[in-house]
Amino acid sequence: MNISDIETKIKSLCDSFLEQKLYSHYYVSCGNIFSDDLVVEVTNADDAFFDLSSLTKALATVPLVFCEKFDSDSTLRDFFSKTDELKEIRHLMNIKLYDLLKHKSGLPAWRNFYVNCLLEKEANASSKHQQALQVLSRVEIDKNFIGFDNYSDVGMILLGLLMEKKNGKNLDEMFYLFCKNKLNDADVCNHIQYASQLSKSTQFISTGFCKVRGVETKGVVHDENCGALSGVTGHSGLFASGAGLNIYLRTLLRSRIGKRIVKLNNQFITNDNSSLLGFRQGDDISSNSFFNGLTMGHLGFTGTAFWLDPKSNYYA
Repeated sequence: MNISDIETKIKSLCDSFLEQKLYSHYYVSCGNIFSDDLVVEVTNADDAFFDLSSLTKALATVPLVFCEKFDSDSTLRDFFSKTDELKEIRHLMNIKLYDLLKHKSGLPAWRNFYVNCLLEKEANASSKHQQALQVLSRVEIDKNFIGFDNYSDVGMILLGLLMEKKNGKNLDEMFYLFCKNKLNDADVCNHIQYASQLSKSTQFISTGFCKVRGVETKGVVHDENCGALSGVTGHSGLFASGAGLNIYLRTLLRSRIGKRIVKLNNQFITNDNSSLLGFRQGDDISSNSFFNGLTMGHLGFTGTAFWLDPKSNYYA
């Protein structure tokens, strides 16, 4: 089967789901990280931006963390030395950074960060940090879950907060500087960014209607917790076009930091669906068809995903 036949088959499949109204837009592609030529690219979305949701964890928060110095024994207290500024979460600072990235820290999966928040207007940095710290101060570590995979948005919200406190910048600004200085490609941020940094003329794809905020989530982050925390957090907030995501993935994973992320995560891939360092192993019903479940990548709540086979460097 040649490339044209593959694209025709994928488009037919995507269009059949489109007719069933399982989604409104789609973008599907695959290629080799170290080649500029895509093997397959099929879409009906043109240049419109998708809400990447939890892909933010792997594509923004993890690379920013990997810019810092840490090892397998580093605790959050080691990673962030200004603990006196964060008295509210002192009880969480002995968590190991590896455990937090691998979702094995004992933190709960979810907590409500938007209670008592006026989501009609997104928070500024000061009120965002105050609200996050207020909720995190009441979060307890469940010792029964330490060392076991318990996928936690709370952990990544905590990590994003610490990164902002450590660097004195918001994550969206840090992400731009990362692309500019570490990837040597500031222009890539024209294709992938937090909504706050994108042009007002950007075309967005709707993810539905939020009853909490009373707004259509189009150009507005779908995740309520992220929306309450200024739309820029460690667990959600990135938007990208399909083609833009391709550009960023190739740029990131070709870089020194990207290669380090892949090399370190590859050590943890097993036949038991191991939890990786900020990435996830692609061994569930939606992803195990790619290279027998031995890929790394991430899912997003809004219907987004990417998977990389570290041996062949092919991705989808």
